Amino acid sequence: MIADLLAFYLTGNIRIERSNASTTGILNLQGTDWNYQLLNKLGLDSEILPKLIFDGEQYGEFYGVPVVAVGTHDTASAIYALEGLDSKTAFLASGSIWHINKLAILPDDAIIHTPRTNPD
Repeated sequence: MIADLLAFYLTGNIRIERSNASTTGILNLQGTDWNYQLLNKLGLDSEILPKLIFDGEQYGEFYGVPVVAVGTHDTASAIYALEGLDSKTAFLASGSIWHINKLAILPDDAIIHTPRTNPD
């Protein structure tokens, strides 16, 4: 959420771009707003959360120059960079979650050895 922090420093407006907000795990399934039902169950005050904005919307202005949100999460930016993206195009984003992808393909009978942290 560094991009959102930088935008705050430039504009004084507290906002969070949707693709970065999605990494919190507290957006609704449509990705259009916070999941207020989940927040209530967790006992979290939704009033502390910043306003959610979408890529292309303005955070505000910096000396009269619009500060516009982009897809600030790396996967969102990767999707925008794909040329010829259509309904028949597939891509795999594996960056910082590579270990999750690897775990997802382990066979059911796999034996996982956990390294010992104490040699005694």
